[in-house]
Amino acid sequence: MSGSGTEQPPEEQPEGESSRHGLAELIAERRAKAERLRESDPDAFPYSFPDSEPIADVLAAYAHLESGEETDEVHRVAGRIAARREAGKMAFLDVVDRTGKIQLHARIDVLGEEAFERLTSLDVGDIVGVDGAALRSRRGEISLRVQGFQILAKALRPPPDKHASKPLLDRYRKRIGSQAIEVVRSYASCDQTLAAAPARSSRSSANRLHQGARQRGLSPSAGRAMCRRLP
Repeated sequence: MSGSGTEQPPEEQPEGESSRHGLAELIAERRAKAERLRESDPDAFPYSFPDSEPIADVLAAYAHLESGEETDEVHRVAGRIAARREAGKMAFLDVVDRTGKIQLHARIDVLGEEAFERLTSLDVGDIVGVDGAALRSRRGEISLRVQGFQILAKALRPPPDKHASKPLLDRYRKRIGSQAIEVVRSYASCDQTLAAAPARSSRSSANRLHQGARQRGLSPSAGRAMCRRLP
């Protein structure tokens, strides 16, 4: 069946846990939360969650849905929470498994207040199993409207901060790139030096120099030093 009442999720908000607490405090906080979940929910942390489907299969089965179209067909998936967004009496969670990512659409009038609060209290990194009906949101994203869920595992450590790690990755890329340029230049300098020597001697010397440089990790300074030692 189709409907036009599929709500749009709000923008994702950063978790900010690691910026508010040290890692040891955060782990202790999450461990305490796991104990509270265990006490309040006897079905939490089961040994198995049978009959779950790969997320990629669910996405492929409903690729034909139009934006805002809903179905009554219920599917079961399990995965790690990658993002969480709340909007009053609704919540949107992105769950990933080895095959893909799907959005979960949770509503307090469907789950009930207690279950809705338990679901929205989960952290990024926690693993959940979900039963829900397939739909495509107004923004065109295939989703599951959550009808039931189980908390399968609690993540004690937060995921890496993708925004904080980007400058570090950029620095490594620039450093590796500049080193590669220096290596190429050192080899070019070597080749120019060897060009002035007799052909046979040049070829044998060049082979030895290139082989030695490779064994030493292609160090530009080592390559230039070897060039200077040529007769």
